Amino acid sequence: MIRIAVAVAALGMAAALAAQNAAEFEFSPVPRWSKEPENGELCKAVMAECPAFRSGDIEANMAFDELHDVRGYLIGIRMTRSTGCKPLDESVMLGRKEFRQRFESKDTPSLDDVTVELRDGIDPAGVRIVQRVDNMQIGMGCAAD
Repeated sequence: MIRIAVAVAALGMAAALAAQNAAEFEFSPVPRWSKEPENGELCKAVMAECPAFRSGDIEANMAFDELHDVRGYLIGIRMTRSTGCKPLDESVMLGRKEFRQRFESKDTPSLDDVTVELRDGIDPAGVRIVQRVDNMQIGMGCAAD
């Protein structure tokens, strides 16, 4: 009976930790969607909000920083240069998060081949590794209504 209670408590703590980590993901700016939208939903938002892309041919560039914790796990994405179209920016950041985290596991961070050495007294929770993506080219088409 005690083993079952300990196992249940451990599962509860693991679930709480996973939920806490998901809630702490940092987006700047914060997207309107919780996950990357389907193409139709994205195109509808782009056509409504981005006059420069109303022809349906979307060619743009953006830049962002990927923020990783001291272990190399992705904890945030910060846009440093916009495409000029908020829904497109938001979709790209969400897609990048989903892509990077698809390859993460408990034992495999998304950022590898990096070693972080901290001096005594440095709190690892306060360390972020910044990986810059200086020029991401975006090309897609949306059918103009």
